[in-house]
Amino acid sequence: MRLGGQSLLHALHKAAGFPGATTVYAKIRERSMKFALCASADVECLTAAITANLERFVSLYKGEKRVIILQMDELATEQRARYDQEGDNIVGLCVQCTPRKNTKFGGVSSVEEIAGMLDKGECHIGHQHTVISGAALGDRPYHAVPLLAFAVCNEPNPLQQQLALRTILDVWNSNPAFGNTLGPIVLVCSDGDAVRRKVLHDLTSGGTSDVLNVFKLMDKTTSVEGLMQCFDLKHCAKRYRTKDISKKGVRVSGGLALNRDTYPELFRVHDGNPEATYDALFNPDDT
Repeated sequence: MRLGGQSLLHALHKAAGFPGATTVYAKIRERSMKFALCASADVECLTAAITANLERFVSLYKGEKRVIILQMDELATEQRARYDQEGDNIVGLCVQCTPRKNTKFGGVSSVEEIAGMLDKGECHIGHQHTVISGAALGDRPYHAVPLLAFAVCNEPNPLQQQLALRTILDVWNSNPAFGNTLGPIVLVCSDGDAVRRKVLHDLTSGGTSDVLNVFKLMDKTTSVEGLMQCFDLKHCAKRYRTKDISKKGVRVSGGLALNRDTYPELFRVHDGNPEATYDALFNPDDT
């Protein structure tokens, strides 16, 4: 008997007590991602994609009251343009560099036009996607649902990312079927990327933040949108570790390059065991 492909997958799943292949594929289709199907992330395109995904997101909870958090990061994707039949668009082009009018499919002429722009360097295909997903805190766990994804290049645009987040907040708060039904968006989580910090600063800081930050329990909770930010400090530490183990070390603005020998002096201010602090941050067991 030939065993491979679907048959092998089915046998392995049954042997491990997992659902069959048919169920797995059905769940994959059920949680299929929707993208902003335009290469320029303007408000109209963003709103359409976000609304479609939020409708599916809210339907998971069936009227339960929850607290919503957003997660934002980049995912590496195949560097390739594709034709989206549903939206009649060419997707995969970097949203930061391609005007929207150039992404609408109009036959061979539009493909030739994009090919010419790619050759001249006027636009390019994104090698990764900025993905913003939503999740709800509560008794029963649910999968995070992608609310928006768009192709980007090596130079992230903070204003564009901020527009995407603001559009999600506007759609969520203005539609009674979303915010009023499920609950508020209170937190945006991301890595320690410098661009992301710049993006989230205005969203999570209000006019009185600098004054109230000196009081406990009031740090970063005074924005008009009611948002807090959360960065993965381990992610930041791993980036510093990469620099630290290099010959150049880590260069601090206005100071000298730092390496492992100088880090304990920085940590000594905060605790009495700087070497252990360094190892916990830069050499974690779960890397």
